Amino acid sequence: MSVIEFDETRDDGVRVIAAVGELSGTTLGLSGEEQPLVQALGRKWAGQRIVLDLSETEYIDSAAIGWLLDARKATVAAGGRFVLQSPAPRVLQVLQTLQVHRVLPIGDSRDAAAKLALQDSADGAPGTSGAPGAPGAPGAPA
Repeated sequence: MSVIEFDETRDDGVRVIAAVGELSGTTLGLSGEEQPLVQALGRKWAGQRIVLDLSETEYIDSAAIGWLLDARKATVAAGGRFVLQSPAPRVLQVLQTLQVHRVLPIGDSRDAAAKLALQDSADGAPGTSGAPGAPGAPGAPA
């Protein structure tokens, strides 16, 4: 069983997956197993509009951060979109410290993340909706 599990396909076509527990190089099986997004969404995953729910992710390591950035790069190249949803507080702190929120859009709810996933990725801006401390979020530095 993968740490990444399919959750739902929304009426708007956005595919939602969830990461539960620890998100690391070990739990993702990055040392040779099939790509976790292929397992959850199929071989043509990169061309889809994907939301990764991180609300039940307790821990994230540097290998998983690299995997997130690689997933974003692959979706952009294939015309898809990769958005994070509701990172748990510890995970959000890591993402903000490493400034990942400047590259990967983060929605503070499923609907907000889906809205970001439906945006045209050609605009160049990652977009963020409500992630505390993220650019454009209430209380964020200007």
